[in-house]
Amino acid sequence: MMKKHMLKMAVISRPIVQANNRTESRGNVMPLQTISIGQRTRSILTGVAIRRALRDALEDEMAIQGKEVFRHRDVHPEGTGYGYGPDKLPSLLEAIRQAKSLDTLRSDYPDVGLFGGMAVGAKKTAENGDTTAAFQFRARSAVNVSLAVSTSVVEGDSTFHQGVNAESHKIAPYNQDNHTTRYVFALTFNLHQVPKLEWVRETLRLIVGGLQVGGNHARSDAILMPEVVLWRFFRRIGNGGLYLPAYETAVEKPVDLEPFRQQATEHDTPFEIGGSDYSNLTLMEAVDEMWTQMVDLTGAEA
Repeated sequence: MMKKHMLKMAVISRPIVQANNRTESRGNVMPLQTISIGQRTRSILTGVAIRRALRDALEDEMAIQGKEVFRHRDVHPEGTGYGYGPDKLPSLLEAIRQAKSLDTLRSDYPDVGLFGGMAVGAKKTAENGDTTAAFQFRARSAVNVSLAVSTSVVEGDSTFHQGVNAESHKIAPYNQDNHTTRYVFALTFNLHQVPKLEWVRETLRLIVGGLQVGGNHARSDAILMPEVVLWRFFRRIGNGGLYLPAYETAVEKPVDLEPFRQQATEHDTPFEIGGSDYSNLTLMEAVDEMWTQMVDLTGAEA
């Protein structure tokens, strides 16, 4: 039987108070990021924000374990603040040039092996005639993350804040949109593309343990903690969809999975592989269950 190299996860979060506001304003109101589904408006967390939170969590976990990542945040006061490579250089290109080889970037560093990267260096000739060869580094991400869509519609809750005008230094009051809701989002792992499968297991532990998602320009955190995780393995991109519509859920009640299962069956994506609500399994037990299936279906070593 052909091995299954793709893992699709659909996550329903616990209820959170979300204030994922962007820098633009609507009068004196800082609006939520939203999306229209039919005639209704729902709030969203961007896939970029979730992916960033996951990568930051991976960096912190690797530091605890005494292992290296390639990209380090909050190292330099200028620019992006990132430092790259073992020497935490401010230049991404220079750090890549100093690597043993482009292949070792993916095999040695979990953040590159999972999240990929891209850099292009042009040929350079110094005044003394020395030439630096051109190079290209492109590593496709093995982790894709969807938008997180709220399970309830936005109702216009807001909080009052007191800011300061940057030019006049006068008090500048403003309102900030908020939304208490669960979120639904999906992740896809290309297991065949990841150099070391144990990196996926570590990533799963970080996801089910909760991610500190602040949004692209947020002033407050949203701790994205899964309440339900559904997953399936499949052979290739395009034949393993896991469709979870943003059904209404009351924040004070547990999630009823039956509507999700019915909708998934209608879209030819049955949950025959696995799924967990955490009333029966602990978070780590769910990860271990996924890992066991992953080893069986991909033929990888445990």
